[in-house]
Amino acid sequence: MVDQWSGDIAFLLDQFQSLETEAGSSFEGKLDLERVGVYGHSTGGGAAIQFCGTDPRCKAVLGMDPFMRPVSAEVITNGVSQPAFFMFSQNWADDTDSKSNQFFNQFYPNASNGLGVISIDGTAHFDFSDLPLLSPIAPQLGLKGPLNGKRVTEITNAYLVDFFELTLQKTPTSLFDGDFTQFEEVHKMK
Repeated sequence: MVDQWSGDIAFLLDQFQSLETEAGSSFEGKLDLERVGVYGHSTGGGAAIQFCGTDPRCKAVLGMDPFMRPVSAEVITNGVSQPAFFMFSQNWADDTDSKSNQFFNQFYPNASNGLGVISIDGTAHFDFSDLPLLSPIAPQLGLKGPLNGKRVTEITNAYLVDFFELTLQKTPTSLFDGDFTQFEEVHKMK
């Protein structure tokens, strides 16, 4: 699935390129395809890593609980050269023996421009989606951690925006000063 989704990202960028250069297109000359950042959650995080590990159009990658099992051995071994940042929910960070985390621990040292890895206390895997905001029974189903969904969204959005501001816009941000202490729930893992 990661290969398929990575191919979908490449196809989408190909289509944007066509629209951007097509005479008379509404998008003609309006898209900046030199500053493409890719992010994803779970399998989408793995797809983002796979794409950025194989396509130079990717200029920055962010993964949230990236599912690494389907990522190619080549990308795990070679890492990515683009700026890379990763967020883990507490339950995924605590599951150090998972195959996905074992692959991530092989991959991350090979990410030559890794900007860090954080975990967020009180979160579960689906806290990175909109499910906790939409379903009042998500906690009872084990689909979210105890941290308030709005707070998780605030933290996640802050890191997403600041990461891409820093890497694609070259705008300094306080969240990436090295210690990641602006949110008490956030802990630097790497």
